[in-house]
Amino acid sequence: SHVELCQVVLSYLAHYCYKETAQVLQNSCKCDGQWKTSSSDSSQSTSAETECSVELDDIDQRAPIYKLVMEGKVAEAIDSTNKVAAGMLDDRPDIYFELLALQFTGLVQRK
Repeated sequence: SHVELCQVVLSYLAHYCYKETAQVLQNSCKCDGQWKTSSSDSSQSTSAETECSVELDDIDQRAPIYKLVMEGKVAEAIDSTNKVAAGMLDDRPDIYFELLALQFTGLVQRK
């Protein structure tokens, strides 16, 4: 549906820190309100409210971290993450492991 497509695209744009584009899409799709959609289950059909929007305010904090990771400055990205969202990497060991693996890969490539 339109709402689901809008939400997927907005999530993608927010994930990759395209804040301005996400804002324009959110406004042009009128995704900033609540939409009624039908969610169908094999056993029953119910009506649920789905909000087609993403949190764009935290992109300003995440964008510099994303840039550090993309530049291969993983140690700095970990430090920045711990400053901005203390405890997040402790709560998400999978992300922390992937960052450490990326850092290790970068070290191996440089040698």
